[in-house]
Amino acid sequence: KGPFHYEWQRNGSPIPGAPDEAAYVITSAGSGQVGQYRVRVTGGCGAAVVSSEAQLTLNHNPVIRNYETLSMMVDVDTNCPSEGQKVVLEADDQENDALSWRIKPGSEPVLGTVLFVNGDRGPSLTMCYDPIGYEGYDYFVVEVADDCGGIDEVTVDVLIVHAPRITSWQ
Repeated sequence: KGPFHYEWQRNGSPIPGAPDEAAYVITSAGSGQVGQYRVRVTGGCGAAVVSSEAQLTLNHNPVIRNYETLSMMVDVDTNCPSEGQKVVLEADDQENDALSWRIKPGSEPVLGTVLFVNGDRGPSLTMCYDPIGYEGYDYFVVEVADDCGGIDEVTVDVLIVHAPRITSWQ
């Protein structure tokens, strides 16, 4: 029987400033909010009731090392996976979650194809760009995601050129 009063607790201690309400909302969780949460409810009659605990943890996004934008130049006449057209990306994940790589939907290249040489899983990605025969500029976005939903991305700018060729020796 009400009225009810709510005491929100983190790690077994009352949370200073927590509302005397049925819901407790954390709008911007940081490392200071990590812990076990529960609520102690009291009413007009009877003993207090304590909820079971809920664990709040933080998932850190994976981070692609050393790149915000990556540029590569490829020869229009060579095919992937030639050495000159390979790029290696590496990512770190604080929780050591499994990582997967993909081309971000909606950012697929127009003048070529991207091949993942070593597959799309793991902390590193070896990829190459295979042009379809035209000189020009292209780009695409590579995403890495952990199994908890964290994502990082890098834009890859591609310049497709005709490399000079030696045709005869004198």
